[in-house]
Amino acid sequence: MKRAKGSMALDGEKQCHIDINERKIAQEKLRQSEEKYRLIVETANEGIWLIDKDSKTSYVNDRMADMLGFTKEEMAGVSLFDFMDAEGKNIAEKLIRRRKLGIKEVHDFRFLRKDKKYIYASLKTSPVFDKNNNYVGALAMVTDITDNKRAEEVLIETKSKLQALIHEIPDMVIFKDLNCRHLIVNKAVEEFTGLTYDELVGKTNEEILPPDIAKTCRQADEYAMRSSEPIRYEENTINKSGKQMILDTIKAPIHDAQGKVMGLVMISRDITDRKMAEEEIRMLNAQLEQRVKERTAQLDAANKELEAFSYSVSHDLRAPLRSIDGFAHAIEEDYQGRLDDTGRAYINRMRLAVKKMTELIEAMLSLSRMTRGEIQHEAVDLSMIARKISDELKAKEPQRQVEFIIQDGIIANGDARMLNIVLENLISNAWKFTSKHPVARIEFGEIVVEGNTEYFVRDDGAGFDKSYDAKLFSAFSRLHTEAEFPGIGIGLATVARIIHRHGGKVRAEGAVEKGATFYFSLI
Repeated sequence: MKRAKGSMALDGEKQCHIDINERKIAQEKLRQSEEKYRLIVETANEGIWLIDKDSKTSYVNDRMADMLGFTKEEMAGVSLFDFMDAEGKNIAEKLIRRRKLGIKEVHDFRFLRKDKKYIYASLKTSPVFDKNNNYVGALAMVTDITDNKRAEEVLIETKSKLQALIHEIPDMVIFKDLNCRHLIVNKAVEEFTGLTYDELVGKTNEEILPPDIAKTCRQADEYAMRSSEPIRYEENTINKSGKQMILDTIKAPIHDAQGKVMGLVMISRDITDRKMAEEEIRMLNAQLEQRVKERTAQLDAANKELEAFSYSVSHDLRAPLRSIDGFAHAIEEDYQGRLDDTGRAYINRMRLAVKKMTELIEAMLSLSRMTRGEIQHEAVDLSMIARKISDELKAKEPQRQVEFIIQDGIIANGDARMLNIVLENLISNAWKFTSKHPVARIEFGEIVVEGNTEYFVRDDGAGFDKSYDAKLFSAFSRLHTEAEFPGIGIGLATVARIIHRHGGKVRAEGAVEKGATFYFSLI
């Protein structure tokens, strides 16, 4: 019996030793497990926040403390509500009541940091109960979504501004989906159609337009969404009053991030008034063209009459003049001995009158020729022409002391023959009207006046009275007597006719005995 009792005692001690070892092993495993989970919690990228039944902080990890700008020690025991503004507290109280009912949920929330700035967070919260099913607190997994929230706010603000901008654009703007349903329309669309925003959004072309117009519009929509580039065309439609309208329309496909077409945008401008104005202009141009043809025909007829008149002058008038001059010459020769001084003077005056009349006829014919024939436009060296004319004048009267100043490199576009006549008349006039001065100066050059090039011939001769400048360019109009300066008064009229045929203008400046300057321009 004693041996038996001793044996039982030894067995008990052995069993106790085994139990202690197993407990130690279990405790070590538990410690290691707790250490592993503690490490996971402390190094988690998300914040972990545990509150007790009174909503005071029982535990936060480093990430959670960093989000709010506190240390873990500063947050310990602090009420959840101390990290919120008044609005947040009202929301949190409702959420806590839901936790006590055992409700788990995910929601966004705004917290107040230590630096008084706000952060936005996404919370996944779960209630915590004891073994008797009593509420003892809540656990939240917290993710900082401040950057996303701010980006979202910027996006919302940008979208709002964009919508406001689209709404105020005077052109009609419509966004449509793949089924051609209106997603967004602006105020201009409402005004044009007479429908409200709600009446337009969600509707297709067929629901708001007449069948024929809706069909054409849909075909264009579908073509635009198949195209890689915007399309532009003019379309006929009707407005809210049933008036036929013409729109200048652009339709462009809209793509998503993957490049897939998700709809289109349409921008239309009412060009009805413009098209009507263009049509009116076209009709006016047609009428003007007809009038030009009629006036051209009248001008051709007048030119033919002028040619006939010129022919008559050339043949019917010059022949009698030649006869008068011939008989006068015969009388002068055959009856020279019978004529006294008075008779011979009469004969001489008669021949001079015939000569003068012949010169007038030739001048008339020359002026007439200036109105006929096509102008051949080419580059003309005016400096070279002026220099040639000056050399000829000096060769005819080498005794005169006249200084010519001719600007080099003056090139104009016009008819070379006609421009030669212009310079010949202007420079010859300058030569003539400086003849009473022992020393004279004649200048040819170009200037720019208000962006337009003008060519000029200037002299320091007799000049003219400004009160008579309106007569300067009239045919056969003279400001000086024949005795003062010979001529028939056709030169400046010829100049004006040629310049006007070139589409240019001619003008003059001068004063008595202070010289004159004649300007002309060419198109």
